[in-house]
Amino acid sequence: MKVLVTGGSGFVGTATIHALHTAHPDWTIYNLDLRPPSSPTSPSSPSSPSTFLKADITSLPALSTLLSSLPPLDSIIHTAGLIPSGTSRYRPSPSTLSRVHQVNITGTRNILTAARSARVKSLVYTSSCTVITDDLEHDYPLMRESLLPSGCATLPYGASKAAAEKLVLDADGAEMATCALRPATVIGEGDSYGVVRTIAGLTRAERAFCIGEGDNLFDFVEVRNVAGAVVGAVENLLGILGGGGGDAGDAERDEGEGGGKEGRRSARGKAIFVSNGQPVYFRDFMKAVWARCDGHVPWDVKVPEGLAWWLGLVSETMGWVMGREVALSRGSVMDAVGTRYADITRARELLRYDPKIGMAEAVRVACDDYLRQRREEEMWKAEKKEK
Repeated sequence: MKVLVTGGSGFVGTATIHALHTAHPDWTIYNLDLRPPSSPTSPSSPSSPSTFLKADITSLPALSTLLSSLPPLDSIIHTAGLIPSGTSRYRPSPSTLSRVHQVNITGTRNILTAARSARVKSLVYTSSCTVITDDLEHDYPLMRESLLPSGCATLPYGASKAAAEKLVLDADGAEMATCALRPATVIGEGDSYGVVRTIAGLTRAERAFCIGEGDNLFDFVEVRNVAGAVVGAVENLLGILGGGGGDAGDAERDEGEGGGKEGRRSARGKAIFVSNGQPVYFRDFMKAVWARCDGHVPWDVKVPEGLAWWLGLVSETMGWVMGREVALSRGSVMDAVGTRYADITRARELLRYDPKIGMAEAVRVACDDYLRQRREEEMWKAEKKEK
């Protein structure tokens, strides 16, 4: 089998390549990205069992030329994307918004077009739970896939992922099988800008304030669990009963559309939520991060949600006047009190998904990696200052 991973040097992409290689060591894996795994911006990336291919997914001619130069591909795993961070998550500049749309929507459209031309057999898209949850006005407990993304996500990132997901699912057909995974907030080794860094970076004074009652449940997923789900999706679309390595001729296959010897149904044309299956109180998650990172876990000083919203507005205004990022905003307040967790029954049934990395280990690994990154950043700054 020959598989290409877009964004293979990134957080989810790196884990996906290693999961693929572990499950199927005889497969040929290509990493399509703008930077190789050894890039200084990805210092924690291990040596990758893949062939690096440099290309920009926003350029259809470049993609088409590249794919036509490769041997016929059995699958493309599309993990490449752009996530706006900080205040850009809620109020991106016009240039940031344009770039998000260009990468997440146009890039996905280009991948699909080039894949069809190259007669790729299947495509797995790592979408996001934000196709639903980037609607901060509502809570989303126990989300199921029957809840459509249309009309839900209002923030730019979730809206862009929803549009891209629709392109992917609509592309499922006789010539190419497709599906989309919707991971929860991903944590783990190799995340250089995610939720753990944001939470750990709060000052001791900021940590004390608990917005609302602190009883909202939230989903996370360890990056290796996401990678395992991706492998399961590839196997499902290609009709492989999984487990061993080898080429298609050596693998057992599902028999017919309704499933094979084990009765597994097809994931074709489906969106699938992926999480650790262990919703936690968001406030408790924050405390677990602080306990691991520096041991400072404050007593809760509860701030009513309505008051916090107005304080967020004041903070946003001050940040705008002073031209700097602020930790507290109306968006961050609504994110902090939202209930967001999913039913992962479909992932378990279709992908044989079993989240092997539990939340305790996920937090430990994510925090330890953040601390390593911070030490390396401090060393780099010290060396630069000496020069």
